Amino acid sequence: MTGESSDEGDAICESKGGESTLDYVESALTDLIKGDDLLNDVHPEATEEELKTLTQLAKGQALKLYLDREDGLTLEVVIAEDANYRALQNAVQLSIKRKLNRRAGEKYFILEDLTHGYALPCVMDIKIGKQTHEPNARPEKALAENKKYLSTKPIVGFCLPGAKFYSINAADWIYFDKHTGNSLQPGDLGPAILTFLNESKVLCGMVISCLKELLDWFETKNSHFAFFATSILLTYDASCLKEDDAMHPPSVLVKMIDFAHTLPVSEEVKCLLRETSHLDMAGDPETNVNFRDENYIFGLKNLIRCLEEVISR
Repeated sequence: MTGESSDEGDAICESKGGESTLDYVESALTDLIKGDDLLNDVHPEATEEELKTLTQLAKGQALKLYLDREDGLTLEVVIAEDANYRALQNAVQLSIKRKLNRRAGEKYFILEDLTHGYALPCVMDIKIGKQTHEPNARPEKALAENKKYLSTKPIVGFCLPGAKFYSINAADWIYFDKHTGNSLQPGDLGPAILTFLNESKVLCGMVISCLKELLDWFETKNSHFAFFATSILLTYDASCLKEDDAMHPPSVLVKMIDFAHTLPVSEEVKCLLRETSHLDMAGDPETNVNFRDENYIFGLKNLIRCLEEVISR
């Protein structure tokens, strides 16, 4: 190729049948894609990783799997020939996410791994509420729930079903299970949570701040939902507490989870709440404006109080 330009080349750059250069290039690429089996299979929002796996597939360096789910969704998963189980699992999860995201006009809940990227993931489940069954639950279900965590749940409105964390001092993993939770007394709850946080009052203060924001929402904005058997999930990366990891300051996530037993407030639900709850949860009988989920608020306030006491010592 030389530095000289031809009239023909200039004509193509300037126009072709009245089209601009951009229109011409776009048209040419469209024709190219239509005529190529590989390119024709590419979604307009395809990522670089997708293009890479499709190229590997075309070269015979990857496999395409078709997975039929019970909900009728069929997934096409492309993985490398030497992929291990973990790689296959990640590919399936990514395929589901892309498939659902690209369905026009449809909305889905997509689960998030709150510990993604953590080197030493620590997780604690704090179940909130004196009453952890729906007001219309079967009698045997209500009885079973009322027998759980008798030393804490009926008294302070929350309990600790389980936790897993890495102890910096012990250099080992420690687990709390439901048996541990059942053995705790109200005075043990704050120290147990602080232990889970590796005695970090900085992290504990962050948790308190998040819980106070949540409490404000329940007290001033939530007049439409009653939450039963939901939990607050605490997650953090214990590696951030190591002295040699100054690049990653301590942080903690505080999330509400488990909404399977959350009820929209209706007149029927309010009547049931009056009959089954020891707390005034029904509010104004004519309107939901004054409804407050006192079952949740009671537990949340006591959780904040326990944590404030433990960091003030």
